[in-house]
Amino acid sequence: MDKFAFILHPITLKNIYKHYSFSRIFPPFILKKALAKIPPFHVYHAKDIRSITGKEIEGFFIACPLLAEHILNLNEEFIFDKVMAAAQKAEKLEVDIIGLGALAGTVGEGARKIADNLRTPVTNGTSYAACAIIDSINEAGRIKGVHLPEANLAIIGATNAIGMLCAKSFEGKVRRISLAAKNRDRLDNLCRKLKASSSANIENCSTDAGAAVKDADIVIFTTTAIEVSPEISKTCLKDGAIVCDIPAPRNVSREVYQERQDLFIIDGAVIDLPFGAQIKINTGLNAGQSYACMAETMILTLEGKFEDFSFGWEPSLDKIGIIRSLAVKHGFKPSFTRFGEKII
Repeated sequence: MDKFAFILHPITLKNIYKHYSFSRIFPPFILKKALAKIPPFHVYHAKDIRSITGKEIEGFFIACPLLAEHILNLNEEFIFDKVMAAAQKAEKLEVDIIGLGALAGTVGEGARKIADNLRTPVTNGTSYAACAIIDSINEAGRIKGVHLPEANLAIIGATNAIGMLCAKSFEGKVRRISLAAKNRDRLDNLCRKLKASSSANIENCSTDAGAAVKDADIVIFTTTAIEVSPEISKTCLKDGAIVCDIPAPRNVSREVYQERQDLFIIDGAVIDLPFGAQIKINTGLNAGQSYACMAETMILTLEGKFEDFSFGWEPSLDKIGIIRSLAVKHGFKPSFTRFGEKII
Protein backbone atom coordinates (compact mmCIF):
# COMPACT_ATOMS: atom_id res chain seq x y z
CA MET A 1 0.00 0.00 0.00
CA ASP A 2 1.30 3.44 -0.91
CA LYS A 3 2.08 5.68 2.06
CA PHE A 4 2.53 9.35 2.82
CA ALA A 5 3.72 11.35 5.80
CA PHE A 6 2.48 14.78 6.72
CA ILE A 7 4.30 17.22 8.98
CA LEU A 8 2.16 19.60 10.97
CA HIS A 9 2.72 21.99 13.82
CA PRO A 10 0.53 23.53 16.55
CA ILE A 11 -0.70 27.01 15.61
CA THR A 12 -1.16 28.38 19.13
CA LEU A 13 -0.99 27.11 22.70
CA LYS A 14 -4.72 26.29 22.46
CA ASN A 15 -3.76 23.38 20.18
CA ILE A 16 -1.37 22.10 22.85
CA TYR A 17 -3.98 22.45 25.61
CA LYS A 18 -6.52 20.42 23.58
CA HIS A 19 -4.08 17.54 23.08
CA TYR A 20 -2.37 17.67 26.47
CA SER A 21 -4.65 19.14 29.13
CA PHE A 22 -1.92 18.85 31.79
CA SER A 23 0.09 21.48 29.88
CA ARG A 24 -2.26 24.15 31.25
CA ILE A 25 -0.42 24.01 34.59
CA PHE A 26 2.67 25.59 33.00
CA PRO A 27 2.99 29.34 32.44
CA PRO A 28 2.80 30.13 28.69
CA PHE A 29 6.38 31.40 28.46
CA ILE A 30 7.70 28.17 30.03
CA LEU A 31 5.60 26.01 27.71
CA LYS A 32 6.75 27.95 24.64
CA LYS A 33 10.39 27.46 25.58
CA ALA A 34 9.82 23.75 26.21
CA LEU A 35 8.12 23.23 22.85
CA ALA A 36 11.12 24.66 21.02
CA LYS A 37 13.29 21.94 22.59
CA ILE A 38 11.02 18.93 22.10
CA PRO A 39 11.98 16.69 19.15
CA PRO A 40 9.40 15.80 16.46
CA PHE A 41 7.04 12.96 17.34
CA HIS A 42 4.45 10.71 15.69
CA VAL A 43 0.85 11.70 16.43
CA TYR A 44 -1.44 9.65 14.19
CA HIS A 45 -1.55 6.79 11.70
CA ALA A 46 -4.41 7.09 9.17
CA LYS A 47 -5.55 3.85 7.56
CA ASP A 48 -8.95 4.62 6.04
CA ILE A 49 -8.24 7.02 3.18
CA ARG A 50 -9.82 5.77 -0.04
CA SER A 51 -10.27 7.27 -3.50
CA ILE A 52 -13.55 7.00 -5.40
CA THR A 53 -11.47 4.92 -7.83
CA GLY A 54 -11.18 2.30 -5.08
CA LYS A 55 -7.50 2.77 -4.27
CA GLU A 56 -6.57 2.90 -0.58
CA ILE A 57 -3.56 4.53 1.08
CA GLU A 58 -2.23 5.09 4.57
CA GLY A 59 -0.58 8.09 6.15
CA PHE A 60 1.55 9.08 9.12
CA PHE A 61 1.20 12.44 10.81
CA ILE A 62 4.35 13.83 12.43
CA ALA A 63 4.29 16.82 14.80
CA CYS A 64 7.01 19.42 14.62
CA PRO A 65 6.32 21.07 18.00
CA LEU A 66 6.83 24.68 17.00
CA LEU A 67 4.10 27.29 17.29
CA ALA A 68 3.35 29.65 14.41
CA GLU A 69 5.04 32.45 16.34
CA HIS A 70 8.20 30.31 16.71
CA ILE A 71 8.40 29.82 12.94
CA LEU A 72 7.82 33.52 12.31
CA ASN A 73 10.21 34.86 14.93
CA LEU A 74 13.01 32.42 15.76
CA ASN A 75 16.31 31.97 13.95
CA GLU A 76 15.73 30.67 10.41
CA GLU A 77 18.47 28.03 10.63
CA PHE A 78 17.05 26.73 13.92
CA ILE A 79 13.56 26.44 12.38
CA PHE A 80 14.95 24.71 9.30
CA ASP A 81 16.75 22.14 11.45
CA LYS A 82 13.56 21.40 13.42
CA VAL A 83 11.41 20.92 10.31
CA MET A 84 14.20 18.91 8.68
CA ALA A 85 14.34 16.61 11.73
CA ALA A 86 10.60 16.00 11.38
CA ALA A 87 11.02 15.25 7.67
CA GLN A 88 13.85 12.82 8.38
CA LYS A 89 11.69 11.06 10.99
CA ALA A 90 8.98 10.76 8.34
CA GLU A 91 11.48 9.41 5.80
CA LYS A 92 12.45 6.59 8.16
CA LEU A 93 8.88 5.32 7.88
CA GLU A 94 9.66 4.52 4.22
CA VAL A 95 6.82 6.66 2.91
CA ASP A 96 6.45 7.54 -0.76
CA ILE A 97 5.96 11.30 -0.33
CA ILE A 98 6.16 13.86 2.49
CA GLY A 99 3.78 16.80 2.86
CA LEU A 100 4.60 19.96 4.79
CA GLY A 101 1.73 21.83 6.39
CA ALA A 102 1.01 25.49 7.08
CA LEU A 103 4.06 27.60 7.93
CA ALA A 104 6.32 24.52 7.97
CA GLY A 105 5.87 24.50 4.20
CA THR A 106 7.44 27.94 3.89
CA VAL A 107 10.68 26.98 5.65
CA GLY A 108 13.82 26.60 3.55
CA GLU A 109 12.81 28.67 0.52
CA GLY A 110 9.30 27.27 0.38
CA ALA A 111 10.49 23.68 1.12
CA ARG A 112 13.07 23.72 -1.68
CA LYS A 113 15.96 23.16 0.75
CA ILE A 114 13.97 20.42 2.51
CA ALA A 115 13.46 18.65 -0.84
CA ASP A 116 17.13 19.01 -1.70
CA ASN A 117 18.13 17.22 1.51
CA LEU A 118 15.75 14.25 1.30
CA ARG A 119 15.51 11.15 -0.88
CA THR A 120 11.72 11.16 -0.54
CA PRO A 121 9.65 13.59 -2.68
CA VAL A 122 8.17 16.63 -0.94
CA THR A 123 5.17 18.89 -1.44
CA ASN A 124 3.99 21.88 0.58
CA GLY A 125 0.42 21.83 -0.73
CA THR A 126 0.34 25.32 -2.19
CA SER A 127 -0.98 24.25 -5.60
CA TYR A 128 -4.16 22.70 -4.23
CA ALA A 129 -4.55 25.48 -1.65
CA ALA A 130 -4.46 28.10 -4.40
CA CYS A 131 -6.81 25.97 -6.52
CA ALA A 132 -9.35 25.74 -3.67
CA ILE A 133 -9.11 29.49 -3.01
CA ILE A 134 -9.67 30.37 -6.67
CA ASP A 135 -12.64 28.02 -6.98
CA SER A 136 -14.15 29.28 -3.71
CA ILE A 137 -13.82 32.93 -4.74
CA ASN A 138 -15.46 32.22 -8.08
CA GLU A 139 -18.35 30.54 -6.25
CA ALA A 140 -18.62 33.40 -3.74
CA GLY A 141 -18.69 35.90 -6.58
CA ARG A 142 -21.49 33.96 -8.22
CA ILE A 143 -23.54 33.90 -5.00
CA LYS A 144 -22.95 37.58 -4.21
CA GLY A 145 -23.45 38.72 -7.79
CA VAL A 146 -19.93 40.15 -7.97
CA HIS A 147 -18.75 40.44 -11.58
CA LEU A 148 -15.02 39.74 -11.35
CA PRO A 149 -13.95 42.01 -14.26
CA GLU A 150 -15.45 44.91 -12.29
CA ALA A 151 -14.04 43.90 -8.88
CA ASN A 152 -10.96 45.09 -7.03
CA LEU A 153 -8.88 42.29 -5.47
CA ALA A 154 -6.39 42.55 -2.60
CA ILE A 155 -3.95 39.79 -1.66
CA ILE A 156 -2.36 40.04 1.78
CA GLY A 157 0.77 37.92 1.98
CA ALA A 158 1.27 38.23 -1.76
CA THR A 159 4.88 37.06 -1.87
CA ASN A 160 4.34 33.58 -0.44
CA ALA A 161 3.65 30.80 -2.92
CA ILE A 162 -0.14 30.83 -2.46
CA GLY A 163 -0.29 34.60 -2.80
CA MET A 164 1.80 34.53 -5.97
CA LEU A 165 -0.34 31.79 -7.51
CA CYS A 166 -3.51 33.74 -6.74
CA ALA A 167 -2.03 36.96 -8.17
CA LYS A 168 -1.00 35.21 -11.37
CA SER A 169 -4.35 33.42 -11.66
CA PHE A 170 -6.45 36.57 -11.28
CA GLU A 171 -4.35 38.99 -13.33
CA GLY A 172 -6.39 40.23 -16.26
CA LYS A 173 -9.57 38.74 -14.74
CA VAL A 174 -10.35 41.49 -12.22
CA ARG A 175 -10.36 45.27 -12.55
CA ARG A 176 -7.48 45.93 -10.19
CA ILE A 177 -5.12 43.98 -7.95
CA SER A 178 -3.52 45.36 -4.79
CA LEU A 179 -0.68 43.38 -3.24
CA ALA A 180 0.66 43.60 0.31
CA ALA A 181 3.55 41.79 1.98
CA LYS A 182 6.13 42.42 4.67
CA ASN A 183 9.22 41.82 2.51
CA ARG A 184 9.59 44.95 0.38
CA ASP A 185 12.24 43.54 -1.96
CA ARG A 186 10.30 40.39 -2.79
CA LEU A 187 7.10 42.41 -3.18
CA ASP A 188 8.74 44.84 -5.62
CA ASN A 189 10.15 41.92 -7.60
CA LEU A 190 6.71 40.27 -7.83
CA CYS A 191 5.07 43.53 -8.92
CA ARG A 192 7.67 44.05 -11.65
CA LYS A 193 7.09 40.55 -13.00
CA LEU A 194 3.32 40.94 -13.00
CA LYS A 195 3.41 44.40 -14.57
CA ALA A 196 5.58 43.01 -17.37
CA SER A 197 2.52 41.04 -18.48
CA SER A 198 0.22 42.84 -20.90
CA SER A 199 -2.80 41.65 -18.92
CA ALA A 200 -1.56 42.70 -15.48
CA ASN A 201 -3.48 45.45 -13.71
CA ILE A 202 -1.46 45.98 -10.55
CA GLU A 203 -2.17 49.40 -9.05
CA ASN A 204 -0.87 49.08 -5.52
CA CYS A 205 2.07 47.21 -4.00
CA SER A 206 2.52 48.05 -0.36
CA THR A 207 3.70 46.79 3.00
CA ASP A 208 0.56 48.46 4.41
CA ALA A 209 -2.18 45.80 4.44
CA GLY A 210 -4.79 48.33 5.56
CA ALA A 211 -4.19 50.49 2.51
CA ALA A 212 -4.35 47.46 0.23
CA VAL A 213 -7.78 46.28 1.42
CA LYS A 214 -9.69 49.54 1.85
CA ASP A 215 -11.19 49.58 -1.68
CA ALA A 216 -11.12 45.82 -2.31
CA ASP A 217 -14.30 43.96 -3.19
CA ILE A 218 -12.43 40.67 -2.68
CA VAL A 219 -9.66 40.08 -0.14
CA ILE A 220 -7.43 37.00 0.13
CA PHE A 221 -5.52 36.61 3.39
CA THR A 222 -2.66 34.13 2.94
CA THR A 223 -0.72 35.25 6.00
CA THR A 224 -1.60 34.73 9.62
CA ALA A 225 -3.16 37.22 12.02
CA ILE A 226 0.11 37.08 13.96
CA GLU A 227 1.57 39.23 11.17
CA VAL A 228 -1.49 41.35 10.34
CA SER A 229 -3.02 43.93 12.69
CA PRO A 230 -6.46 42.82 13.96
CA GLU A 231 -7.69 46.36 13.38
CA ILE A 232 -7.55 45.76 9.64
CA SER A 233 -10.42 43.27 9.76
CA LYS A 234 -12.44 45.50 12.07
CA THR A 235 -12.05 48.87 10.42
CA CYS A 236 -10.36 48.69 7.00
CA LEU A 237 -12.31 46.06 5.07
CA LYS A 238 -14.84 47.47 2.62
CA ASP A 239 -18.52 46.99 3.42
CA GLY A 240 -19.82 43.78 1.86
CA ALA A 241 -16.37 42.52 0.82
CA ILE A 242 -15.78 38.86 0.02
CA VAL A 243 -12.98 37.72 2.36
CA CYS A 244 -11.12 34.45 1.84
CA ASP A 245 -9.26 33.88 5.10
CA ILE A 246 -7.10 30.75 4.98
CA PRO A 247 -4.40 30.95 7.69
CA ALA A 248 -4.52 30.11 11.36
CA PRO A 249 -4.79 32.10 13.54
CA ARG A 250 -7.58 33.70 11.49
CA ASN A 251 -7.47 37.32 10.42
CA VAL A 252 -11.25 37.65 10.76
CA SER A 253 -12.23 35.85 13.97
CA ARG A 254 -15.75 34.77 14.87
CA GLU A 255 -15.88 37.71 17.26
CA VAL A 256 -14.97 40.19 14.53
CA TYR A 257 -17.49 38.60 12.18
CA GLN A 258 -20.20 39.19 14.79
CA GLU A 259 -19.37 42.91 14.48
CA ARG A 260 -18.92 42.81 10.70
CA GLN A 261 -21.68 40.57 9.37
CA ASP A 262 -21.70 42.63 6.20
CA LEU A 263 -18.60 40.67 5.21
CA PHE A 264 -18.92 37.46 3.16
CA ILE A 265 -16.32 35.23 4.83
CA ILE A 266 -15.14 31.98 3.24
CA ASP A 267 -12.59 29.54 4.66
CA GLY A 268 -10.92 28.97 1.28
CA ALA A 269 -8.53 26.06 1.65
CA VAL A 270 -10.65 23.48 3.46
CA ILE A 271 -11.34 20.25 1.57
CA ASP A 272 -14.04 17.58 1.80
CA LEU A 273 -12.41 14.13 1.75
CA PRO A 274 -13.85 11.24 -0.31
CA PHE A 275 -16.27 9.01 1.60
CA GLY A 276 -15.99 11.36 4.58
CA ALA A 277 -12.61 9.92 5.60
CA GLN A 278 -11.64 11.18 9.03
CA ILE A 279 -8.26 12.48 10.15
CA LYS A 280 -8.55 11.75 13.86
CA ILE A 281 -6.36 14.51 15.16
CA ASN A 282 -7.53 17.92 16.33
CA THR A 283 -7.09 20.13 13.26
CA GLY A 284 -9.93 22.44 14.17
CA LEU A 285 -11.93 21.15 11.20
CA ASN A 286 -15.08 19.06 10.99
CA ALA A 287 -15.08 15.29 10.50
CA GLY A 288 -14.45 14.41 6.87
CA GLN A 289 -12.44 17.57 6.18
CA SER A 290 -8.77 18.41 5.83
CA TYR A 291 -6.67 21.40 4.90
CA ALA A 292 -5.71 21.66 1.24
CA CYS A 293 -2.02 21.05 1.99
CA MET A 294 -2.91 17.72 3.63
CA ALA A 295 -5.31 16.86 0.82
CA GLU A 296 -2.68 17.56 -1.86
CA THR A 297 -0.34 15.05 -0.21
CA MET A 298 -3.14 12.45 -0.14
CA ILE A 299 -4.13 13.09 -3.76
CA LEU A 300 -0.56 12.69 -5.02
CA THR A 301 -0.25 9.44 -3.04
CA LEU A 302 -3.52 8.08 -4.44
CA GLU A 303 -2.33 8.93 -7.94
CA GLY A 304 1.12 7.40 -7.35
CA LYS A 305 2.62 10.72 -8.42
CA PHE A 306 5.73 10.60 -6.30
CA GLU A 307 7.72 13.71 -7.21
CA ASP A 308 8.63 17.06 -5.69
CA PHE A 309 5.36 18.77 -6.59
CA SER A 310 4.65 22.09 -4.83
CA PHE A 311 7.77 23.79 -3.48
CA GLY A 312 9.92 26.89 -3.89
CA TRP A 313 9.13 30.58 -4.29
CA GLU A 314 8.35 30.38 -8.03
CA PRO A 315 5.19 28.26 -8.13
CA SER A 316 3.74 26.88 -11.36
CA LEU A 317 0.24 27.74 -12.58
CA ASP A 318 0.23 24.50 -14.57
CA LYS A 319 0.23 22.51 -11.33
CA ILE A 320 -3.07 24.10 -10.27
CA GLY A 321 -4.70 22.51 -13.31
CA ILE A 322 -2.97 19.19 -12.66
CA ILE A 323 -3.99 18.95 -9.00
CA ARG A 324 -7.55 20.12 -9.76
CA SER A 325 -7.99 17.26 -12.26
CA LEU A 326 -6.49 14.71 -9.87
CA ALA A 327 -8.69 15.95 -7.01
CA VAL A 328 -11.82 15.42 -9.09
CA LYS A 329 -10.58 12.00 -10.18
CA HIS A 330 -10.13 10.85 -6.58
CA GLY A 331 -13.20 12.52 -5.06
CA PHE A 332 -11.76 15.56 -3.26
CA LYS A 333 -13.51 18.94 -3.46
CA PRO A 334 -13.32 22.36 -1.76
CA SER A 335 -15.63 22.62 1.24
CA PHE A 336 -17.48 25.91 0.77
CA THR A 337 -17.65 26.93 4.43
CA ARG A 338 -17.47 29.80 6.88
CA PHE A 339 -15.85 28.90 10.21
CA GLY A 340 -16.43 25.29 9.29
CA GLU A 341 -20.14 25.67 8.60
CA LYS A 342 -21.52 25.09 5.11
CA ILE A 343 -22.50 28.33 3.40
CA ILE A 344 -24.80 26.64 0.91
